Amino acid sequence: MTAINNSVSTASITSLDRSPSGTIPLVAVVHTVDSVRFVVTSTCRQELLQELSRYACENALDRLWPEDAAHVAALVAAGAPEAAIAHYFDTVGQRWDAEWLVTTNFNMEASV
Repeated sequence: MTAINNSVSTASITSLDRSPSGTIPLVAVVHTVDSVRFVVTSTCRQELLQELSRYACENALDRLWPEDAAHVAALVAAGAPEAAIAHYFDTVGQRWDAEWLVTTNFNMEASV
């Protein structure tokens, strides 16, 4: 039997623990008031950040004010994906619908 420990955090993406073995899945879910808009999982933190920053860039022009969208794109281009993700989620909802990011480390522990 497998027990699932999936404590959830709405804190910054920097709160994701790094798995020393690289085998603990990292999960990020983008929510809106009435749905889940995007889900990404990876055992690699950098890959998760890359996918989240891609999501932010692809959606910024439609969901953020132009200045904020340009700032997200500039941060990604400068190699600062965490800052781009943070800026996107700090400013999304000011123009259109609110979104928020929930992150967790998804541990599956065997129990007897």
